[in-house]
Amino acid sequence: MTVNYHHVVAGQIAVAACYTLIRSILHLVFLMSSASQPSLSPVEYLERELGAVSKSIYWGGEIFAMAGASFEHVLIAGNIHVRLCQAFLESSCVAMQSDMRVKIQSSGNYVYPDVVVTCEQPSFENLHGESLLNPQIIFEVLSRSTESFDRGLKFRDYQKIDSLQQYVLVSQYRPWVESFRRQSNGTWEYWSSGNLDERLVLVPETGIVYEFKMPA
Repeated sequence: MTVNYHHVVAGQIAVAACYTLIRSILHLVFLMSSASQPSLSPVEYLERELGAVSKSIYWGGEIFAMAGASFEHVLIAGNIHVRLCQAFLESSCVAMQSDMRVKIQSSGNYVYPDVVVTCEQPSFENLHGESLLNPQIIFEVLSRSTESFDRGLKFRDYQKIDSLQQYVLVSQYRPWVESFRRQSNGTWEYWSSGNLDERLVLVPETGIVYEFKMPA
């Protein structure tokens, strides 16, 4: 499967990227609200999510509220989802937006990726609402407040998902896409490009080839 991600990045804003990978300040780089909530059990978290006005992720026994995203973030994630859905019309693959919660079974963490894809029969933990257990591709649109977390701790946790084949990071500040593809030996192959006409290969095992072109 190949993707032409022309116009995935909304605009070409010249902003220097600052990558901070300091694990000791997890609560700062992971900060999507002013602070984490008190520690809760997974069941308490899921019960809370059922009636919550806004979504929160569950990480290491703590709840972190997800603040509103920027216009560019929402536009890019929405465009990725729409075009993937169009491409998947005649396939077994499905693309889901950030309302689809994912559980990382090995750690017990719960997250809401920007876009998640599975070409398998979706498997869910049906406990106080559905949590997807078998994502195959995850897209994250990078924000300044969460980029280090998306690149670091979250990616390391994602790698523990047996079904996950690919992790794609998309900048909202400049034309830049990065892809990490799982290899048969367990390593991850890195690919990146700032060329809007370049093609990104997605899960070739599906045998689907399509163009991923965003509206101007």
